[in-house]
Amino acid sequence: MGKSRRQRYSEETYLLHSAIAEIYAANAGFGDVKNAESRLLGVLKLKPNQEELVEAYNLLAQIYAQTGRREEAIKSFEIALATAPDVAVSLTTSLAEMFEKQKDWEKAIEVYNLGLAHCRHASLHNGLAYCLGKTGRLSEAENNERQATELAPGDATYANDLGYVLLEQGKLEQAKEYFERALQIDPAYELAQNNLALCSKGVLVQGKMKTKYTPRQGQYLAFIYSYSKMHRCAPAEADIEQYFRVAYSSVHQMIITLEKRGLISRTPGKARSIHLLISSEELPELK
Repeated sequence: MGKSRRQRYSEETYLLHSAIAEIYAANAGFGDVKNAESRLLGVLKLKPNQEELVEAYNLLAQIYAQTGRREEAIKSFEIALATAPDVAVSLTTSLAEMFEKQKDWEKAIEVYNLGLAHCRHASLHNGLAYCLGKTGRLSEAENNERQATELAPGDATYANDLGYVLLEQGKLEQAKEYFERALQIDPAYELAQNNLALCSKGVLVQGKMKTKYTPRQGQYLAFIYSYSKMHRCAPAEADIEQYFRVAYSSVHQMIITLEKRGLISRTPGKARSIHLLISSEELPELK
């Protein structure tokens, strides 16, 4: 009778896996990132292989970013990047998105630029453009969106995003060209359809909207923008109701009010037809 064979893990692998489990537990509310950090530092004291080394530094960078140690995060990220430049896209995206969640646009921009120094990739240019746009640097955002579309000409998202940056600068004809290109690639891309409709109406976004809104209205507008950016389509009123935890009648009345004030457009009776008529730069932070 043969003996059962068990796969044996190195101490480095064990510490790395347990650190990952601790991070997931912490995100769920019952773990501790301090324990994860301790285990990852333990990996570095041993003799990890390249893959383990990169993953340890990658996770440490995210923990440092999450706990407000920004420079330590950048340092760990740079070590991981120098060790494995072939995975620059995933390393860069992981840390940049941590800073984006914190609205730390400048640090996210720094991370994207470091990543692009190792790998010229469409998704990194697109991410950098988004963060530049959030800081009002629209011409730089446009340049990076153009590079994204050059690197990935068959991606509807990049074409639409370039169109929107152009629209924010009041370049309607150029914006229209890229919204149409996005729809040629993906005819069902609702966000590009809505953006094209704005161009057809001759709506200038950047610096043209003088309508004021209340703090509560601003939160609704910020949610509409964030949802559309994340899901590539406009939110339904039910999505807004669920987020703000208010009665459907209150949401519907707010939508009517925003439309009357010229802050959004919509097609009555058509689901997910809400679209902003103001620039993202004029919106408050979503709370």
